[in-house]
Amino acid sequence: MKSTVMILALCAVGLFSFCQTKLEEDLKKFVLEETESYMRGDSVKWASFFSHGDKVFRTYTGNGFHSSQTGWKNFGPFIIEWMRGGLISKIPTRLQHENYVIRTSGDLSWMSYEQKRSIVTVIVCHSQTRLKLELWCVKKVCGRLFR
Repeated sequence: MKSTVMILALCAVGLFSFCQTKLEEDLKKFVLEETESYMRGDSVKWASFFSHGDKVFRTYTGNGFHSSQTGWKNFGPFIIEWMRGGLISKIPTRLQHENYVIRTSGDLSWMSYEQKRSIVTVIVCHSQTRLKLELWCVKKVCGRLFR
């Protein structure tokens, strides 16, 4: 009896770990695709990663500059116009995301990771069918965000 319970418990823990790993891999892919769409200047794809509500939050800090906006309408349309205007270099860049810290609970995930010489923190709301950014913060550690 004890061995049966132990085997079931180990299977449950293994299954839970597998599911969590799948979500973490999905989150990593999600933020990489968001960055890649931005670097390619694909405004439609980039916009699809964000929640378009009034509570979505975006902040950027670096090189003596700080900018924060709350609500999609306060940053989304401006960045899309900027992207469509061809102001992004669209130079192929080898992106490297590493040192992930990911916390998940229910339908909300918090993650922080390094991207070049920047630290990016995001909060992602998710359901079984989609992921949407609710908070996006970049803090440049030193130098340019992308080289």
